[in-house]
Amino acid sequence: MPTPFVHLHVHSHYSLLEALPKVKALIKDAKAKGMDTFALTDNGVMYGAVEFYQKAIDEGLKPIIGMDAYLAPFGRFEKRHKIDSKPFRLVLLAETNQGYKNLMKISTVGFMEGFYYKPRVDKEVLKEFCASSDHGLIALSGSQYGEIPTLIRNGEVEKAEAVAKQYAEMFGPGHFYLELVDRPELADVRAVNAVLIEMGRKLGIPLVVTKDSFYLKPTDAEAWRVMACIKNGKTLEEYERMQTVEFDASFCSPQGIVERFADVPEAIDNTRRIADRCNVTLELGKWNFANIDIPPGYTAQQWLKHRALSELPGKVSEVTTEMLSRVDYELSVIEQKGFAPYFLVVSDYIEWARENGIVTTTRGSAAGSLVGFSIGISTINPITYKLPFERFLNPQRPSAPDVDGDFADNRREEVYNYVRDKYGAD
Repeated sequence: MPTPFVHLHVHSHYSLLEALPKVKALIKDAKAKGMDTFALTDNGVMYGAVEFYQKAIDEGLKPIIGMDAYLAPFGRFEKRHKIDSKPFRLVLLAETNQGYKNLMKISTVGFMEGFYYKPRVDKEVLKEFCASSDHGLIALSGSQYGEIPTLIRNGEVEKAEAVAKQYAEMFGPGHFYLELVDRPELADVRAVNAVLIEMGRKLGIPLVVTKDSFYLKPTDAEAWRVMACIKNGKTLEEYERMQTVEFDASFCSPQGIVERFADVPEAIDNTRRIADRCNVTLELGKWNFANIDIPPGYTAQQWLKHRALSELPGKVSEVTTEMLSRVDYELSVIEQKGFAPYFLVVSDYIEWARENGIVTTTRGSAAGSLVGFSIGISTINPITYKLPFERFLNPQRPSAPDVDGDFADNRREEVYNYVRDKYGAD
């Protein structure tokens, strides 16, 4: 029988220098404790999402994919020392496949537009992705560093209620929960939880319990403290002077949490309700490339071949038999791997950058592709410099080709916006 409590706020080692357990260890421990599901919510990133999904499915567990998002208090474009270096927190869970797509896009915005110490987003971004009723996201108000708990600790309860209403309206009915964090050792967290319980019942906003775990077992706490010292450049003595109260942030058994929150059973029950609602299915084992406009009558492979053969003469003084043979060989490998759309998309945005006066160059193994040279991805003829195509792409390579493009720092965002606007919807 499934446990009544489901962990919905869990960190893995992908929360870099902030959590210990690897994904496989989390899954093994969850099974040992009788869990059938839990959520992975790493700090500001989704690095572990696919690995978590694959390994959880393999072990018969249901994966819930999420992220512990950083929320810029003054907007993602404000980047001021100290003021913007401590963003709020907000847990986002993918309820549906659409929610998973939105979560990936939100994460990307955090890195591309809001990065300042951390990959941050803001309420403007959240409103944009929650504008549709089928946004597929469930939000929890966050740990003690969330906006609402922070306001409560500062004695601004009325303002906290206003913010809670704002989030509830933004995400829609049943998609925003006030998060009660299980930290019984911390008096300030217990006090915040008491206010959140009263607030939830007053405003009609549902409650949910989380552990906000960073390691597997209570005995891992010392290793976690050592990692915190490495991250912050502190000694253990300095850390212990700052952190005077010990607390448990382990991936603990559900039973203890159920007992500690017996006075708010609905907050326990809601963990299971949320888990039952979160159903994301990922189609793995195939490449998904952005849609690109291709002239009628052509497939992506045919159009790539047409472009390579028709544009090569404009790049060299003479098209030799060796070049034609090389183009045919490269195209055969590209066709076998199904990567023609990727070449066309990369060529499109690199050529757009050049046409708009943005200084750009392509580095790395992509310089070994004569097809890439023909269609403008690189500016070096690999035949001239005897560069092998196989280092870039070959039939045995399991991963996709990776073109490393560099753009002028002051105009990189223009290229990003072009790609996002043209291909982001897919």
